[in-house]
Amino acid sequence: MKISPLGYILLGLCTAEPRSGYALRKVFAETPMGQYSSSPGSIYPALNALQRDGLLEPAPGAAARYQPTRLGLDAFHAWLKQPLTAEDVSRNWGIAILRFAFLDMLADPVVSMRFLDSLADALAESIAPIREFLDREGATMPPHARLAVESGLTGLQAQARWASAAHAELSRRTRIAS
Repeated sequence: MKISPLGYILLGLCTAEPRSGYALRKVFAETPMGQYSSSPGSIYPALNALQRDGLLEPAPGAAARYQPTRLGLDAFHAWLKQPLTAEDVSRNWGIAILRFAFLDMLADPVVSMRFLDSLADALAESIAPIREFLDREGATMPPHARLAVESGLTGLQAQARWASAAHAELSRRTRIAS
């Protein structure tokens, strides 16, 4: 079974607490998660697919609220633990960073550190060819095109600095908690 990014997000939100379709729409409408979709035309079909595939079920005693099944939790946790790729950071940054936000649910510092390590590797893999391209072609490019490529490079470098800072902070917190 293939789960869409929206499906994983819905699983994560319902893992945090059982939610109705309306409550899920409110999360998307009232938070930065709105970029994924608050549309009933997206959310309700995704909820139906998750339920049909045995990943969500009605929450006991809660009318019209969904909670993940054991299969749903296993799928969600496996998704969180997957290492990131260069494609994840270049094409799906919002999903990658949302996966990081959901890692709090696992409360496993080792998984968080592995995630950040894979993020750093994926960013380095994305940055290197852009730097090489600019070194090779930058001087002959039209200024706007070169500046556009530099903008992409600058964004990836900023994400790499953030990942390093996040790794350092979580390392400190883990040592303090130990």
